[in-house]
Amino acid sequence: FGVKPASLYAHVRSSDDLRTGIALLALDELADRAADALAGRAGKDALFAFAEAYRSYAREHPGRYAATRHPLDHATALASAG
Repeated sequence: FGVKPASLYAHVRSSDDLRTGIALLALDELADRAADALAGRAGKDALFAFAEAYRSYAREHPGRYAATRHPLDHATALASAG
């Protein structure tokens, strides 16, 4: 990419901030996908649609899915909840 590793920190404060940003992006994407899958569904149909949306996101974006496991501090979690 032609970017020196140190220049990354001109955009984020730390590697933890970078991980947090990726986690938040992935969680937003996963929430959008789940909402789309659940729209107009109920009961078992909703459960299966949610599971398929979750599973397909994990398969299509394994790195981002892994990032969803990054722990968020309390303030960040509250702010991201909207």
